[in-house]
Amino acid sequence: MISNAQISIRIPYEKSVFQRNNSNIGNIFITGTLEQDVDRVEARLVPWIANQGQQTEWKTIDNIIDGQSITGSIEGQGGWYRLEVRAILNNQVTFTNNVERVGIGEIFIVAGQSNAQGDGRFSNAKSSLDERVLAFEPNYYDHNTALIQNFPNFLSIDKFTNISGNTNIGPIGFTGWCWGELGDQLVKKLNVPVLFYNTGLSGTSTENWLASISGKDTYHVVTGVKFDKFMPYHAFRRTLHSLLSIYGVRSVLWHQGESDAISRVSELTYFNNLRDLIQESRNNTGEKIPWVVARVSRYEGINYPNIISGQNRVISTIESVWAGPSTDEIQPFRPDGAH
Repeated sequence: MISNAQISIRIPYEKSVFQRNNSNIGNIFITGTLEQDVDRVEARLVPWIANQGQQTEWKTIDNIIDGQSITGSIEGQGGWYRLEVRAILNNQVTFTNNVERVGIGEIFIVAGQSNAQGDGRFSNAKSSLDERVLAFEPNYYDHNTALIQNFPNFLSIDKFTNISGNTNIGPIGFTGWCWGELGDQLVKKLNVPVLFYNTGLSGTSTENWLASISGKDTYHVVTGVKFDKFMPYHAFRRTLHSLLSIYGVRSVLWHQGESDAISRVSELTYFNNLRDLIQESRNNTGEKIPWVVARVSRYEGINYPNIISGQNRVISTIESVWAGPSTDEIQPFRPDGAH
């Protein structure tokens, strides 16, 4: 008799994505429990739709069942899969269970200010069209107060969702903003799932980001409101720590510059601030995490070349930093002057 009630899969979670490498290969980690001992546990990956991945053969993921717990992994090509797991005793299948949707693809952490975080007043954000465009779901940003509520020391890693226009992409994103549309374009081009975490925070300058690393008081350059202690860097750091060991990440997507433009920050100061922030993120994790830096400065109809020069200097001189889009000329006449 085969039963799926006696094998429980803890990881991976439904709609989670694991980062692939540059050879289009990734590892899905698997943990769970059994109600009785078996000789081994096997798994395989089955694409949800033809040409959205490559089916694997059954592979033994654990043949030393310790306390009826299972731990292992399965390697696969980039794709969108059903994970099938089965337990074997005396060469007979005893228990089975599945995770219906799990991906090997691309993972991005969004950081910066409100044109990264998202804006709710005029957003008109579009939902993603492809179910392989996903977001981290738990969210700790209160858009009514613009404060971050009860941010945990370690993020849960178990809840993911498709991106709709009003999805507040966790852990502190606000609306789906541009990320559902970008995800659709990436999925169409790469044919793998794409998942976003959003750690942007409205109104933050590079100085705010640096000051928050050590918990110094730091203030919104327009409203003068004090940011939560250790924010925004704490949310960004905890996101990195929470996902790197299990899921991995492709890069940080940095879109920020308007607050520094308002403050008339020089090219050198912008460069120094962002350089130090990037280095801090790498020191915190021990990983040379790539960054993609957008060129952005536009506020109230004015572009600020010194900010753009600072961003270009970061891109051209710091290892594993790549040029993102130049967004100052996107919708030059903005409803509120910024978004």
